[in-house]
Amino acid sequence: MQSQFPTEKIAATSRPDAKWGDAVVIAITNPDITLAKLQSALGEIAHISTVLYLSELPTIGIGKIDREQLKKMAREA
Repeated sequence: MQSQFPTEKIAATSRPDAKWGDAVVIAITNPDITLAKLQSALGEIAHISTVLYLSELPTIGIGKIDREQLKKMAREA
């Protein structure tokens, strides 16, 4: 699937949810991309529960997304 936001830095993770077990959390660096735009891009694949607007996505030394840090940030949001 081709991204509708090809130049944006976006990452997905989850956090515990009482109703669903896990809830989808999207982290993005562009505050102009709204929850509605993101949800429209995903369609019915997943329901986004939260959007984290960050100045930078957390990364590990080699530039890959730090998934553990991102998950921690999602739980605290």
